[in-house]
Amino acid sequence: MEKSLLNRRDRARFLIVHPGLDNSFHRSRACRIAEEFLELGLGFDSCELARIPRGRFDLCLLFGLSEILTEGETEDARRGIESARQISDSVLSVTAKCVHGTGFQAHLHALRDLGIDGILDLGFAGQQEHIIRQAGLEYEFVFDGLTQRQLRESKRDDDQADRPIPWAHVGRQTPARVGLTARLVNHVSGQGFAYLPSPDIVSAPLGPLQMERILRRTQCYLWSGDDADPYLESERFWSSWQAGCLPIKIVRDDATLPDGFPFRSRIVKEEEVVERLCRLDFRAESAAFRSEYRGHPSLGDGLGRFLADRGWLDDPAERPRPLENRAYGKCA
Repeated sequence: MEKSLLNRRDRARFLIVHPGLDNSFHRSRACRIAEEFLELGLGFDSCELARIPRGRFDLCLLFGLSEILTEGETEDARRGIESARQISDSVLSVTAKCVHGTGFQAHLHALRDLGIDGILDLGFAGQQEHIIRQAGLEYEFVFDGLTQRQLRESKRDDDQADRPIPWAHVGRQTPARVGLTARLVNHVSGQGFAYLPSPDIVSAPLGPLQMERILRRTQCYLWSGDDADPYLESERFWSSWQAGCLPIKIVRDDATLPDGFPFRSRIVKEEEVVERLCRLDFRAESAAFRSEYRGHPSLGDGLGRFLADRGWLDDPAERPRPLENRAYGKCA
Protein backbone atom coordinates (compact mmCIF):
# COMPACT_ATOMS: atom_id res chain seq x y z
CA MET A 1 0.00 0.00 0.00
CA GLU A 2 3.02 2.31 0.25
CA LYS A 3 2.99 4.89 -2.52
CA SER A 4 2.56 8.54 -3.29
CA LEU A 5 -0.39 9.66 -5.39
CA LEU A 6 -0.52 13.44 -5.41
CA ASN A 7 -3.12 15.19 -7.52
CA ARG A 8 -1.68 18.64 -8.20
CA ARG A 9 -5.05 20.29 -8.70
CA ASP A 10 -5.79 19.64 -5.01
CA ARG A 11 -4.04 21.92 -2.58
CA ALA A 12 -4.77 19.74 0.44
CA ARG A 13 -2.38 16.88 1.11
CA PHE A 14 -3.36 13.79 3.07
CA LEU A 15 -1.34 11.10 4.80
CA ILE A 16 -2.73 7.64 5.61
CA VAL A 17 -0.68 5.71 8.18
CA HIS A 18 -1.34 2.01 8.84
CA PRO A 19 0.28 -0.58 11.14
CA GLY A 20 2.01 -2.38 8.28
CA LEU A 21 0.47 -5.83 8.73
CA ASP A 22 -0.82 -7.17 5.42
CA ASN A 23 -3.50 -9.35 7.00
CA SER A 24 -5.15 -7.01 9.52
CA PHE A 25 -8.50 -5.26 9.76
CA HIS A 26 -6.70 -1.96 10.38
CA ARG A 27 -4.97 -2.27 7.02
CA SER A 28 -8.30 -3.19 5.41
CA ARG A 29 -9.88 -0.02 6.85
CA ALA A 30 -6.95 2.05 5.63
CA CYS A 31 -7.30 0.54 2.16
CA ARG A 32 -11.01 1.37 2.09
CA ILE A 33 -10.31 5.01 2.97
CA ALA A 34 -7.56 5.14 0.35
CA GLU A 35 -9.92 3.72 -2.28
CA GLU A 36 -12.47 6.44 -1.57
CA PHE A 37 -9.83 9.17 -1.69
CA LEU A 38 -9.05 7.94 -5.20
CA GLU A 39 -12.74 7.94 -6.09
CA LEU A 40 -13.01 11.52 -4.83
CA GLY A 41 -10.04 12.48 -6.99
CA LEU A 42 -7.89 13.32 -3.99
CA GLY A 43 -4.18 12.69 -3.73
CA PHE A 44 -2.54 11.14 -0.69
CA ASP A 45 0.57 9.48 0.65
CA SER A 46 0.33 6.21 2.55
CA CYS A 47 2.92 4.48 4.69
CA GLU A 48 3.59 2.30 7.67
CA LEU A 49 3.92 3.92 11.09
CA ALA A 50 7.66 3.16 11.05
CA ARG A 51 8.16 4.89 7.67
CA ILE A 52 6.70 8.37 7.97
CA PRO A 53 7.70 10.36 4.83
CA ARG A 54 9.01 13.87 4.58
CA GLY A 55 6.79 16.70 3.46
CA ARG A 56 3.87 18.67 4.79
CA PHE A 57 0.30 17.44 5.13
CA ASP A 58 -3.02 19.01 6.00
CA LEU A 59 -4.42 15.84 7.54
CA CYS A 60 -2.90 12.61 8.84
CA LEU A 61 -5.14 9.61 9.54
CA LEU A 62 -3.62 7.03 11.91
CA PHE A 63 -5.00 3.47 11.92
CA GLY A 64 -4.54 0.83 14.61
CA LEU A 65 -3.47 3.09 17.48
CA SER A 66 -5.91 1.47 19.91
CA GLU A 67 -4.15 -1.91 19.63
CA ILE A 68 -0.70 -0.32 19.70
CA LEU A 69 -1.56 1.51 22.91
CA THR A 70 -3.35 -1.47 24.46
CA GLU A 71 -0.40 -3.77 23.87
CA GLY A 72 2.02 -1.19 25.22
CA GLU A 73 3.42 1.36 22.84
CA THR A 74 6.96 0.80 21.69
CA GLU A 75 9.54 3.51 21.35
CA ASP A 76 9.44 3.08 17.57
CA ALA A 77 5.67 3.64 17.58
CA ARG A 78 6.05 6.77 19.70
CA ARG A 79 8.68 8.12 17.32
CA GLY A 80 6.41 7.40 14.35
CA ILE A 81 3.47 9.20 15.95
CA GLU A 82 5.68 12.17 16.84
CA SER A 83 6.99 12.32 13.25
CA ALA A 84 3.43 12.30 11.90
CA ARG A 85 2.48 15.14 14.26
CA GLN A 86 5.44 17.26 13.17
CA ILE A 87 4.56 17.13 9.48
CA SER A 88 0.74 17.34 9.75
CA ASP A 89 -1.54 20.24 10.60
CA SER A 90 -4.16 17.84 11.98
CA VAL A 91 -3.74 14.26 13.20
CA LEU A 92 -6.78 12.03 13.79
CA SER A 93 -6.88 8.49 15.12
CA VAL A 94 -9.30 6.41 13.06
CA THR A 95 -11.36 4.16 15.30
CA ALA A 96 -14.35 1.85 15.02
CA LYS A 97 -14.99 1.10 18.68
CA CYS A 98 -17.78 1.68 21.16
CA VAL A 99 -17.09 4.61 23.50
CA HIS A 100 -18.48 2.52 26.38
CA GLY A 101 -16.13 -0.38 25.70
CA THR A 102 -13.55 -1.61 28.16
CA GLY A 103 -10.50 0.64 28.27
CA PHE A 104 -11.85 3.29 25.89
CA GLN A 105 -11.50 6.11 28.43
CA ALA A 106 -7.87 5.19 29.05
CA HIS A 107 -7.36 5.11 25.29
CA LEU A 108 -8.70 8.67 24.97
CA HIS A 109 -6.32 9.98 27.59
CA ALA A 110 -3.41 8.18 25.92
CA LEU A 111 -4.26 9.84 22.60
CA ARG A 112 -4.34 13.24 24.26
CA ASP A 113 -0.98 12.61 25.94
CA LEU A 114 0.51 11.67 22.56
CA GLY A 115 -0.69 14.94 21.04
CA ILE A 116 -3.34 13.41 18.76
CA ASP A 117 -5.90 16.06 17.83
CA GLY A 118 -8.97 13.86 17.79
CA ILE A 119 -10.87 10.81 16.61
CA LEU A 120 -12.41 9.97 13.25
CA ASP A 121 -15.16 7.54 14.20
CA LEU A 122 -16.11 5.04 11.47
CA GLY A 123 -19.43 3.39 12.19
CA PHE A 124 -23.17 3.37 11.63
CA ALA A 125 -24.25 5.91 14.25
CA GLY A 126 -22.56 8.87 15.85
CA GLN A 127 -21.63 8.21 19.47
CA GLN A 128 -21.72 10.39 22.55
CA GLU A 129 -19.15 12.85 21.35
CA HIS A 130 -19.19 14.80 24.63
CA ILE A 131 -17.31 11.85 26.19
CA ILE A 132 -14.53 12.38 23.67
CA ARG A 133 -14.58 16.16 23.78
CA GLN A 134 -14.35 16.08 27.57
CA ALA A 135 -11.04 14.31 27.12
CA GLY A 136 -9.82 17.32 25.11
CA LEU A 137 -10.12 15.66 21.70
CA GLU A 138 -11.98 16.56 18.52
CA TYR A 139 -14.69 14.19 17.31
CA GLU A 140 -15.67 13.50 13.72
CA PHE A 141 -18.16 10.83 12.65
CA VAL A 142 -18.21 9.25 9.18
CA PHE A 143 -20.82 6.66 8.17
CA ASP A 144 -18.90 3.50 7.29
CA GLY A 145 -20.91 2.64 4.21
CA LEU A 146 -20.00 0.65 1.15
CA THR A 147 -17.13 1.76 -1.06
CA GLN A 148 -17.74 2.67 -4.68
CA ARG A 149 -15.94 -0.52 -5.70
CA GLN A 150 -18.35 -2.58 -3.59
CA LEU A 151 -21.33 -0.75 -5.06
CA ARG A 152 -20.09 -1.48 -8.58
CA GLU A 153 -19.68 -5.18 -7.96
CA SER A 154 -22.10 -7.49 -9.67
CA LYS A 155 -24.69 -9.30 -7.59
CA ARG A 156 -23.27 -12.41 -5.96
CA ASP A 157 -24.72 -15.88 -6.29
CA ASP A 158 -26.09 -16.47 -2.80
CA ASP A 159 -27.30 -20.04 -3.36
CA GLN A 160 -27.41 -21.91 -0.04
CA ALA A 161 -25.94 -24.95 -1.78
CA ASP A 162 -22.64 -23.06 -2.02
CA ARG A 163 -22.69 -22.30 1.72
CA PRO A 164 -22.28 -25.52 3.69
CA ILE A 165 -21.62 -23.68 6.99
CA PRO A 166 -25.00 -22.59 8.41
CA TRP A 167 -23.51 -20.30 11.07
CA ALA A 168 -20.12 -18.93 12.14
CA HIS A 169 -19.73 -17.60 15.68
CA VAL A 170 -16.56 -15.54 16.24
CA GLY A 171 -15.39 -13.66 19.32
CA ARG A 172 -13.28 -13.80 22.46
CA GLN A 173 -14.26 -16.66 24.76
CA THR A 174 -16.73 -15.86 27.53
CA PRO A 175 -19.16 -18.13 29.39
CA ALA A 176 -22.10 -16.52 27.56
CA ARG A 177 -20.54 -17.11 24.13
CA VAL A 178 -19.63 -20.70 24.96
CA GLY A 179 -23.21 -21.31 26.13
CA LEU A 180 -24.63 -19.74 22.98
CA THR A 181 -22.38 -21.90 20.80
CA ALA A 182 -23.62 -25.01 22.62
CA ARG A 183 -27.24 -24.02 21.90
CA LEU A 184 -26.40 -23.40 18.23
CA VAL A 185 -24.81 -26.85 17.95
CA ASN A 186 -27.65 -28.63 19.79
CA HIS A 187 -30.67 -26.79 18.38
CA VAL A 188 -29.66 -25.29 15.00
CA SER A 189 -26.90 -27.34 13.36
CA GLY A 190 -23.76 -29.18 14.35
CA GLN A 191 -22.16 -28.12 11.05
CA GLY A 192 -21.41 -24.57 12.21
CA PHE A 193 -18.06 -22.91 12.84
CA ALA A 194 -16.97 -21.41 16.16
CA TYR A 195 -13.78 -19.52 16.91
CA LEU A 196 -13.71 -18.43 20.56
CA PRO A 197 -10.09 -18.08 21.67
CA SER A 198 -9.47 -17.68 25.38
CA PRO A 199 -8.40 -14.16 26.39
CA ASP A 200 -5.80 -15.77 28.68
CA ILE A 201 -4.03 -17.56 25.85
CA VAL A 202 -2.04 -15.84 23.12
CA SER A 203 -3.54 -17.04 19.86
CA ALA A 204 -3.35 -15.90 16.27
CA PRO A 205 -6.47 -13.88 15.43
CA LEU A 206 -8.47 -14.53 12.32
CA GLY A 207 -7.43 -11.82 9.91
CA PRO A 208 -9.61 -10.48 7.08
CA LEU A 209 -8.23 -12.96 4.55
CA GLN A 210 -9.03 -15.99 6.72
CA MET A 211 -12.40 -14.54 7.68
CA GLU A 212 -13.40 -13.97 4.07
CA ARG A 213 -12.56 -17.57 3.14
CA ILE A 214 -14.77 -18.79 5.98
CA LEU A 215 -17.61 -16.33 5.36
CA ARG A 216 -17.80 -17.16 1.64
CA ARG A 217 -18.90 -20.66 2.73
CA THR A 218 -21.17 -19.42 5.53
CA GLN A 219 -24.82 -18.37 5.64
CA CYS A 220 -24.87 -16.36 8.91
CA TYR A 221 -21.99 -14.57 10.62
CA LEU A 222 -22.74 -14.21 14.35
CA TRP A 223 -21.02 -12.16 17.04
CA SER A 224 -21.94 -10.47 20.30
CA GLY A 225 -20.74 -7.56 22.40
CA ASP A 226 -19.58 -7.58 25.99
CA ASP A 227 -22.37 -5.44 27.45
CA ALA A 228 -25.91 -4.25 26.82
CA ASP A 229 -24.85 -1.50 24.41
CA PRO A 230 -26.13 -2.37 20.91
CA TYR A 231 -23.07 -0.92 19.16
CA LEU A 232 -22.75 -2.22 15.58
CA GLU A 233 -19.24 -3.13 14.44
CA SER A 234 -19.33 -1.84 10.89
CA GLU A 235 -16.38 -3.89 9.65
CA ARG A 236 -18.35 -7.07 10.34
CA PHE A 237 -21.13 -5.77 8.12
CA TRP A 238 -18.97 -4.85 5.16
CA SER A 239 -17.03 -8.10 5.60
CA SER A 240 -20.35 -9.94 5.35
CA TRP A 241 -21.34 -7.94 2.27
CA GLN A 242 -18.01 -8.73 0.63
CA ALA A 243 -18.41 -12.45 1.31
CA GLY A 244 -22.12 -12.61 0.48
CA CYS A 245 -23.28 -13.87 3.89
CA LEU A 246 -25.69 -12.46 6.48
CA PRO A 247 -24.44 -10.56 9.55
CA ILE A 248 -26.25 -11.04 12.86
CA LYS A 249 -25.26 -8.98 15.90
CA ILE A 250 -26.41 -10.71 19.09
CA VAL A 251 -27.33 -8.43 21.99
CA ARG A 252 -28.39 -9.09 25.55
CA ASP A 253 -32.05 -9.61 26.22
CA ASP A 254 -32.25 -6.31 28.11
CA ALA A 255 -30.69 -4.26 25.31
CA THR A 256 -32.66 -1.31 23.97
CA LEU A 257 -32.28 0.05 20.45
CA PRO A 258 -32.48 3.81 19.83
CA ASP A 259 -35.03 5.08 17.31
CA GLY A 260 -33.65 5.20 13.79
CA PHE A 261 -30.92 2.65 14.53
CA PRO A 262 -29.67 1.16 11.23
CA PHE A 263 -29.88 -2.53 10.37
CA ARG A 264 -32.39 -3.29 13.12
CA SER A 265 -33.34 -6.54 11.38
CA ARG A 266 -29.74 -7.73 11.73
CA ILE A 267 -29.80 -7.29 15.53
CA VAL A 268 -31.15 -10.27 17.46
CA LYS A 269 -31.61 -10.72 21.19
CA GLU A 270 -29.82 -13.73 22.64
CA GLU A 271 -32.99 -15.58 23.63
CA GLU A 272 -34.29 -15.30 20.05
CA VAL A 273 -31.18 -16.46 18.14
CA VAL A 274 -32.02 -20.15 17.86
CA GLU A 275 -35.55 -19.52 16.66
CA ARG A 276 -34.36 -16.90 14.18
CA LEU A 277 -31.79 -19.23 12.61
CA CYS A 278 -34.19 -22.17 12.49
CA ARG A 279 -36.69 -20.17 10.39
CA LEU A 280 -34.06 -18.38 8.31
CA ASP A 281 -34.97 -17.59 4.70
CA PHE A 282 -31.46 -16.96 3.46
CA ARG A 283 -32.34 -15.65 0.01
CA ALA A 284 -35.02 -13.24 1.22
CA GLU A 285 -32.97 -11.90 4.12
CA SER A 286 -29.90 -11.52 1.91
CA ALA A 287 -31.84 -9.49 -0.61
CA ALA A 288 -33.27 -7.27 2.15
CA PHE A 289 -29.86 -6.76 3.77
CA ARG A 290 -28.15 -5.83 0.53
CA SER A 291 -30.98 -3.50 -0.44
CA GLU A 292 -30.82 -1.69 2.90
CA TYR A 293 -27.04 -1.40 2.75
CA ARG A 294 -27.19 0.17 -0.72
CA GLY A 295 -29.74 2.66 0.59
CA HIS A 296 -27.39 4.05 3.25
CA PRO A 297 -24.72 6.67 2.48
CA SER A 298 -21.57 5.30 0.94
CA LEU A 299 -18.21 5.63 2.67
CA GLY A 300 -17.23 8.17 0.01
CA ASP A 301 -20.33 10.26 0.78
CA GLY A 302 -19.39 10.41 4.45
CA LEU A 303 -15.76 11.22 3.76
CA GLY A 304 -16.77 13.85 1.22
CA ARG A 305 -18.94 15.68 3.74
CA PHE A 306 -16.22 15.50 6.40
CA LEU A 307 -13.57 16.86 4.03
CA ALA A 308 -15.90 19.56 2.71
CA ASP A 309 -16.68 20.70 6.26
CA ARG A 310 -12.94 21.06 6.84
CA GLY A 311 -12.52 23.03 3.62
CA TRP A 312 -10.50 20.35 1.84
CA LEU A 313 -13.12 19.44 -0.78
CA ASP A 314 -15.17 22.01 -2.66
CA ASP A 315 -18.31 19.98 -3.34
CA PRO A 316 -18.63 16.33 -2.27
CA ALA A 317 -21.68 15.97 -4.52
CA GLU A 318 -19.49 16.48 -7.58
CA ARG A 319 -17.20 13.50 -7.89
CA PRO A 320 -14.17 14.23 -10.09
CA ARG A 321 -12.82 11.49 -12.27
CA PRO A 322 -11.03 8.94 -10.04
CA LEU A 323 -7.26 8.97 -10.11
CA GLU A 324 -5.86 6.14 -12.18
CA ASN A 325 -4.06 3.74 -9.90
CA ARG A 326 -2.04 0.80 -11.19
CA ALA A 327 -0.19 0.10 -7.94
CA TYR A 328 -3.20 -0.39 -5.74
CA GLY A 329 -4.26 -3.90 -6.68
CA LYS A 330 -2.98 -5.60 -3.51
CA CYS A 331 -5.35 -3.52 -1.39
CA ALA A 332 -8.41 -4.33 -3.50
